[in-house]
Amino acid sequence: MKRLMVYWNDSLVGMLDQNKSGLLAFRYGEEWLDRPDALPISRSLPLQADPFQGKRARAFFAGIHSTTKSARWPGRSFPRYQP
Repeated sequence: MKRLMVYWNDSLVGMLDQNKSGLLAFRYGEEWLDRPDALPISRSLPLQADPFQGKRARAFFAGIHSTTKSARWPGRSFPRYQP
């Protein structure tokens, strides 16, 4: 399994996982969900504890290539986690 840690500026927002068959799943972190100022990273990914799988996750994260070490959007950073 591959894992990408998703950050908004310096705050951990959640994790994007890709299994061996290529299925993506994004889950917001508990600490992010507990913040009073937490915002969703996309309208298509509203704040919730349950993971977004398949097409719902892929629609937002499709531009991140599996060999990317980091990707940046205005106000957001998505550094790649390498265990």
